[in-house]
Amino acid sequence: RKLIIMEDYLNLSVDDLIIKLTDVVKDDDTLQKFRNECEELLVNTCGFLKDKVNNFFVEQNLMNNHTAEGILEAFDLNNVFDGLRRFDDQVTALESTCGYITPVEIPLGYRMDSILDRKSGTYKPNRVMETFQYVPVIDTFRLVISYPTISNAVLNEQKSPEGILSSFLDGQHAANHEFLQRFPHAIRIQLCYDELQIVNPLGSKTGIHKLGAFYYKIQNLPLHINSELNSIHVLLLCADVDVKKYGFRAILQPFLNEMKTLESDEGKLVYTRNGPFTLRATLAAFIGDGLAVHDVFNLLGPSSNKFYRMCMYSKDDLHAGSLELGQERTKNLYQAHVDSLIADNFSDRQKTATGMHGDCCLNDLKYFHVTRNKIFDPMHDFLCGICPMVIKLVLQQYIPVAKKFDCKYLNGNISSFQWGFCEITNKPSANFTESMLRRRDYSLNQKVMQVWCLIRALPFLLSEKIASDDEYMTLIKNLLQIMEIVFAPKLYRFQMPYFDALVKEFWTNFQLLFPDINALDKFHHVSHYRQFMLWDGPAINYWCMREEAKHGAVKARAQVVRNFKNPPKTLIKIFQCGQSSKWGGEDVSLFRVQAFCQLRGNVESNKEYKQGTQSVNINSQANENLASTSTSDGSFMSTPNFSDTLASSSSSYYPPESAKIALAKAVVSEFPNSKDNFSDDGW
Repeated sequence: RKLIIMEDYLNLSVDDLIIKLTDVVKDDDTLQKFRNECEELLVNTCGFLKDKVNNFFVEQNLMNNHTAEGILEAFDLNNVFDGLRRFDDQVTALESTCGYITPVEIPLGYRMDSILDRKSGTYKPNRVMETFQYVPVIDTFRLVISYPTISNAVLNEQKSPEGILSSFLDGQHAANHEFLQRFPHAIRIQLCYDELQIVNPLGSKTGIHKLGAFYYKIQNLPLHINSELNSIHVLLLCADVDVKKYGFRAILQPFLNEMKTLESDEGKLVYTRNGPFTLRATLAAFIGDGLAVHDVFNLLGPSSNKFYRMCMYSKDDLHAGSLELGQERTKNLYQAHVDSLIADNFSDRQKTATGMHGDCCLNDLKYFHVTRNKIFDPMHDFLCGICPMVIKLVLQQYIPVAKKFDCKYLNGNISSFQWGFCEITNKPSANFTESMLRRRDYSLNQKVMQVWCLIRALPFLLSEKIASDDEYMTLIKNLLQIMEIVFAPKLYRFQMPYFDALVKEFWTNFQLLFPDINALDKFHHVSHYRQFMLWDGPAINYWCMREEAKHGAVKARAQVVRNFKNPPKTLIKIFQCGQSSKWGGEDVSLFRVQAFCQLRGNVESNKEYKQGTQSVNINSQANENLASTSTSDGSFMSTPNFSDTLASSSSSYYPPESAKIALAKAVVSEFPNSKDNFSDDGW
């Protein structure tokens, strides 16, 4: 850091230390002990260095020099952490040095509570204000774009080549978005809502202390930055009981007010350390699990008859095994349903017929409507729904029914399987029992990542007992082929008809193998994934995995603090400290953004890659060779072409081994001289 004044450097370094430890250490007592040990270590180290320098000055006969005296005084460190011992003092320091954004406490109303009168020893009624915590989006955007490389990444974002889907810009939604057509580099907000439980889910306080959290990402930023938890910004924290009491319109009103400014043609002019910048933004996507999305969109729950938010498909259609899509919920149909609800005074009959409670407050935004939000969460649809159900049904057929092996064999194979370094923390638990398989539910007692790991490894785990052409194992493989496309970070448009064929084959085989089983509503979601991916880009960009991980820090902190007087006010400060440690503390991997922008610009403008003194043109034949890559079983592989691979070499994901081999073969065949150069990079 370019700091000239020693005191300023010392203070800023101590601030950074405190905030980074606060973001990691959840226990205040542990943090206090660590802080004291650090202070003692610093004082002792400076004392040791002072003695060494003093001895040198004595030997050189420099003790009477004023400069030497000043140098020795610089080693006198006492009370390094003064003014930073209390959390409020730390927040004050962060506001001045690390861009800490203070949450705004917004009142909603009042409730009656009881307060202890210590003199009489009795409880008396007391009126308590109900509030929620809101973090202004304009202040957050100002903090994020204060880095020149970040603002350059936003301004230099480009679409993928024709026929490739890798981001929101490549979908039909962006092509038909009026605001983005006029302002292509406006900030795109990806909003998420979820509920989190900060107490024991089996305890008696679960409903009282449940929180509602709105998070958002900035879609314009590279994936490797958006995958970090502190790049998932907090919009607001509120009590779930307040959401049910006052509704989402009251909770989201501050956000809607700010968005009116950001969605205007004039935008919002902000001043950063790099000069003025005109902020424009729009809500591009809303994500969440099925229940959360239906709540915010003011629709009936997923268990209702008209359970689907994109069409008028019903539970009866699902249980009848119909593959036909229902009548699409267009903007006109949506408004007709709202009008019918108003005309019938929001009767239960009309709610059941339309699948709606009423209008959604997000429709107040100028360029957003719930009918244009065709997004699903592949984590909840596949890893929490379809995969556990299919795995359990197949294992029920293999173990209790056909008795091809027992649970001991399955658990032994899981324990002894070579999961590899990357999956060692995600390997499934060897806890299968026959009683668990016979239960009338589809829970596997595994975490989401364990389910994903298990279904990919299941054909290998059972290969000694189950033939490769077994009809139940074929169903598993069919599902894996679907998931390969759904979870791919980059897709080709020509894969979509193939994807539709896979979905129809899976649905047909499932009905043949399990005719008496009612499918989950998530099975119908998959029928719309083609439309979803063509509209908004790869589904993996919209899963809630990272948002779910964001809950971890606040849950751990709540368990330590155990102060439930106003949990949103207490816990949102923890979120903001993490944001300051990343964005205000210059802890962003900016060099990767810079490399991404430069490399992307070179590839898009020149379409050539220079190797030493030789300039190699990336011709269309090389791209065609890579685009035609397929796996041995005939399924298409989501492998980027050569130019895009160069541009995304710093991306947050890496291709699977099969894709690396295919890419290496194509590169070597087209550019023999590049073999040695690319081998050093692992290709």
